[in-house]
Amino acid sequence: MNIITNSMGITRLFMDDLYEKGFQAKKIIKISRKEKIIDYKKALDELIGNPEKIIILITPKITTNLESIAHLIATHPLKSKIIPIFLGEKSKHEYNEIFKKNKVKYINRIL
Repeated sequence: MNIITNSMGITRLFMDDLYEKGFQAKKIIKISRKEKIIDYKKALDELIGNPEKIIILITPKITTNLESIAHLIATHPLKSKIIPIFLGEKSKHEYNEIFKKNKVKYINRIL
């Protein structure tokens, strides 16, 4: 599996849990602190042709636009390989509607 994340701290904890269950990340792509939607698109585009599942692990920050990220996931050619995990409650109703409309399965965890 591959991981795209905006938080390496949470990703390390997540990876520890996955490793205990026998999973391993092939590639981790860290999105910069200034995180723009184009950064997520570039990260996804970099994984085109890669057969592995993609986890997008997001911790909401002031600069995080969850609605835009949800729309990108719902319309990207890799949509069927993506497992979005959005941590926290920020903008849940907005991305929830996008995912429902586009039949994207996702995980939401409140911190």
